[in-house]
Amino acid sequence: MFENNQTNQLAVLGFFLKDISHTDLSKKPFDFQQTTETTNEWTQYFDSTLILRHRYNLTSTSLNLSLLMSNNLNDFWRYQGSLTIPPCNEIVLWTVFKQPIYLVDYEFKVFREDFFFESFRGPQNLYYRQIYRSFPHEIRSSIPDQNCCSNWN
Repeated sequence: MFENNQTNQLAVLGFFLKDISHTDLSKKPFDFQQTTETTNEWTQYFDSTLILRHRYNLTSTSLNLSLLMSNNLNDFWRYQGSLTIPPCNEIVLWTVFKQPIYLVDYEFKVFREDFFFESFRGPQNLYYRQIYRSFPHEIRSSIPDQNCCSNWN
């Protein structure tokens, strides 16, 4: 999360994480290009999250965001939205990347077993919110409620 000190607006980058097993690694039906540097960066991230097992725990770490994000930066959705935790203010510019980041199942284990998570609220209605996408040539959904995206220029 990044905060603009002049406007108090927040920018958040969202990524889907997908776990894969060792057997899937040999098949490689997807783009899995994890370098040693990337593995080390995720290890540092997961090690820092172990501190966050209980409510109100805090930690700080210095990470190379480009190593964590891999090569999944071309296709994204962007919209003006809100915080997902109280007070849920409408001050966030969300960028959600389409392609997931793949992690080997043992790397992902910390999220399943050790990381504290509480969902404060579910997805919200669009309420005329404009959602932009960076991938203009994708076929739109035939479901009317899913046709919410304009092309990002």
